[in-house]
Amino acid sequence: ELSHDEMVCALDPQCTTPIVNRRLRGITATPVIRTTPGSFDRTVNFGFNSADLTPDARDELDKVAAVLKDPNVDKYTIVVHGHTDGVGSADFNQKLSERRAEAARQYFISEHGIDPSRLVAKGHGKSQLLFPSDPGNEANRRVQFENANYASASAASTPSRPAATSTPA
Repeated sequence: ELSHDEMVCALDPQCTTPIVNRRLRGITATPVIRTTPGSFDRTVNFGFNSADLTPDARDELDKVAAVLKDPNVDKYTIVVHGHTDGVGSADFNQKLSERRAEAARQYFISEHGIDPSRLVAKGHGKSQLLFPSDPGNEANRRVQFENANYASASAASTPSRPAATSTPA
């Protein structure tokens, strides 16, 4: 999993350090890499067919909360994306992913005092499997954290080039 600094860098448009996704080491199926700039995935464990956070999930969310409080990130709105595996109906998984994303959001608010207006929960069900060829793979069950303003913040921080001037010859 990513370190604190790597997670901060993933969300911070000012950071230029490349992120290496060590999460997929040792997995033999071929993932569909969805590298959304300004985001990172974490494995957040929930009870089977539930949105109840396990102790491991709380530990993971505690690490992410520290990132969300980091001065380089604490000004951004963060989208908490919930994903499920491909087992079960699309409707069931959609609702489950929404409940799980909201559970993570509520944990940040209640346990870490993160401003609710900075957090948006969004579920994707089984529509964005990391391993479509292996729908039951547990790596499909993940939570992604995305800086909602990454593209505009990145564009605003990019220095503009001075206009070319021509001089008479």
